[in-house]
Amino acid sequence: MGVYIKGMKMPKECGECRWFYFNGMTCTTPRYYLDSRCELMESGQDWYGKDERGGWVGKDISNLPGYGGYYPHKHCVEAGTRADKCPLVEVQEPHGRLVDADVLMNVYIKNEFCSDMGDAMEVLDNFPTVIEAEGE
Repeated sequence: MGVYIKGMKMPKECGECRWFYFNGMTCTTPRYYLDSRCELMESGQDWYGKDERGGWVGKDISNLPGYGGYYPHKHCVEAGTRADKCPLVEVQEPHGRLVDADVLMNVYIKNEFCSDMGDAMEVLDNFPTVIEAEGE
């Protein structure tokens, strides 16, 4: 299951995202957000247990020169980027009406409703909309 938030712009980097949490930054180049977590990711896969800050995102940078030592830096996101595990998916605007094409194809194949393109368009016109069209 997912959620579409109408009008929300895709963050260019984790640091711009309302669901991102971090605990400090490196003072090196490139800079990294340390202890990176995302509220949209499942929490509880670590020693913190489940909490409101979400699950870990980012990568281990302990192998990079100057990053190892006292703190292992296992959950880091480079400033100016989005984590590889980012659960957000951009929906281009403007877009047409979005439907579940797999369900549509199952209806089409199982019932063989459409004998020509006119029939296909009638089925499509009557098919439930998942997300309304934008910018039309």
